[in-house]
This record gives sequence, C-alpha cells and structure tokens, in this order.
Amino acid sequence: MKKKFLVGVAAFVAGVAMIPSALAVNFGTAASITSGGNVTGGTTDTVKIVYESAELNIAPAQAGGQNLEARPDGYGWLGIKITAPTDVNYNKANYYAVNVKGEKSETKLYKDYKDVAGEEDKVISLWSGINFDTLNTALTKGSDVTMSYYFDWDGNDTVDQTFIVSIDPKKVTLKKESNNVYPLESLPKVIPLLPNQDDVNVTGDGTNFVTITYKNAFELEWVKKDQDGIVRPVDGWWIGVRFDPETEKTGATFKTRANGGEWSKEYQYDTEKDQGEDYISGWILLNEEKIAGLENYVFEWTFDWDNDGIYEQTVTQIIPVKNVTLSKDGETVYPKEEVKEEPKVEEETPNTYDGISLYLILGGVSLIVLVGLVLALKKKKSIN
Repeated sequence: MKKKFLVGVAAFVAGVAMIPSALAVNFGTAASITSGGNVTGGTTDTVKIVYESAELNIAPAQAGGQNLEARPDGYGWLGIKITAPTDVNYNKANYYAVNVKGEKSETKLYKDYKDVAGEEDKVISLWSGINFDTLNTALTKGSDVTMSYYFDWDGNDTVDQTFIVSIDPKKVTLKKESNNVYPLESLPKVIPLLPNQDDVNVTGDGTNFVTITYKNAFELEWVKKDQDGIVRPVDGWWIGVRFDPETEKTGATFKTRANGGEWSKEYQYDTEKDQGEDYISGWILLNEEKIAGLENYVFEWTFDWDNDGIYEQTVTQIIPVKNVTLSKDGETVYPKEEVKEEPKVEEETPNTYDGISLYLILGGVSLIVLVGLVLALKKKKSIN
C-alpha cells in the first residue's frame, strides 16, 4: 500500500512539473528593416524597436493582397521583420495594431500576411506609416510617433507578445521626390485678425504645424455678411485669420475641418484669396450650436502650397469655449444668464382664533358635556 502511495505522489508531482511547460508560450524576435532601429527586449513579452532618426520618402499607395498588407498614399514607412516562435499556431495566430492616435486596426491572421506562404517560413514584415497627421498628433501630445503590434501566437484570444515601434517626431525627415517636405521653417506666416491679437498665442509660425490659441476671454459682436467691406458667407459671429505667403502661390490648394471631423473639399487658393491681394483671409463662423457643450472648438486649415499633392502646412485654431462671449445689438446672446428662481416661502397660518370661532368651539364643547351628562343620568336610572 505504501509503495502504491509513493508511486501516486510521484506521478502527481511529475504532472505538476509538466503543466508550466505545456502552457508556456514561446516568443518571437524582431529586427529592423529600415536602417537605424535599435531592438531591445529580445525574446520577452515586450519588444521595442526605437529609431534614433529616419529619412523617409513619401510613397504612393500600394494595393494589398495575399501575404501583403495594403499601404495608403502619403506616408513614409518604417519597416520591421518579426520571426514567429517555433511553436506558433499557424492556422490561428493573429495580430492587430494601434497607432499614435489610439486607432486600432482590424485583427488579422498571421498566415495571411507573413512574407511567404506555408508553415516553413515564419517571418512577417510589418510597416509603420508616418505622415503629417501622425507627426502633428505626436508633437501635440509631446510623445513619440508609435505603432504597437499585439500578437496572439497560440490563437487563444490572449495577447502573448507586443512589438512597439517608436521615433521622436523631431528626428523624422519626410521627402517627396528628393525634396524635403518635413521639417520646414520657411512656410507662410499667419496673422490673427479677430479678436484682438493680444488675446491670441501663436506657436510654430512659418513651420509645418502652426497653433493659434485664444488664451484670453473675448467678445464677438454679430456682424452682417458684408459689413466693413469684408465679404462673409452669412451674417453672424466671425473669427478671422490671414495666411500671408511671401511669394505668389499659384496652384496652391487647401482644405479645412472642425473638431477632428472629415476634411472638406479641396479649395483653390487662387480663387479664394482676397481680391487684388496675394494673401487669403479665412473666417470661422461661431454660434451657440457649434460651441455649446464643448471644452474647445478646434478648427484646422491644411495647405499644399507648392501643388505637389502634399499638404505640408497645417494651421490649428484652438478656441476655449469658456472664453467666448457672443453679443448682438449690445445684448449677450451666449452664454445665456441663468435665471435663478427665488425659493417660495409658505405663509405660516396664525395660531389664533377670532371671537366667532372661539364662541363656536366653546359652544361645541359645552354641548358635548351636556349630552354626556344626560346619557349618564339615563343609564343610572335604568340600573336603579
């Protein structure tokens, strides 16, 4: 009996010892395709590929297909090569990516995008796109441009390993047909028109990314669309900014958007610029419908100044809604003053009685006493 017991214990211990190795997930490895990437983390659950600098050519769009991810137009690309672990679940392994804006891609099967079809080759090449939007996002956040890849190697719906590609946006150079398009420091200047320039802070003027922040409280008066010789689409409250290139920009185009929405159609600078001038005055209509409930109203202008298909300058206007007052004919329209209702005070009922009430009360009491006495006498008589 003792021998059987010892054998059973040994089998149990052996079983426990085998469990971790049976459940363990081996890790893949990474290498940089684009020169300058330093890989750290080795065969751990988090591998980092950090680029000290990168000079990237903006490439045309590339269609996707079997074993090939699609690449949209207008990006420079950082490439990495990941080798899957030896025990990768070929049919179920998958991954997804998250960019610097926090946008998550669809989940993709590893076998559909690896470099060569078949289980023998275990390498998958991945490309992280960098354009003006991602650069501007990183600069605004004060972070690196990043792309994180999350791999589920055994196909059990759990992330096993993460690969993080990163680069300082100030260490990136973007080129278009051998011409530098980022960073640039000789782009057109901006001149805030309304409200008063003392209420406005401009950063990055003349560079790829200009920010205009309306730092102080200001009041806008309602104006007619053609008031003061300025042509505006409609009557209302308007904030203005002038874009003032030093040289004529024939063929330039621009687009706009509000609060991170979709970009507008493309406008021709030649037809939109001020009459008889080489600059353009841009006007933003503000009203209660647009700004109510927002912390900031954000409006963006993006320009392709040299007509090469690359929008190399973005101007962002940040308007803290708490600083805005809209008025018409001397009266404030926004923000509306809250009308506080005075609490109702209920009148206390005086605890006093007039002579008639007192007389009726006393009379009623006397009647009750009298009836009581009569009933008592009748009861006594009936008993006797």
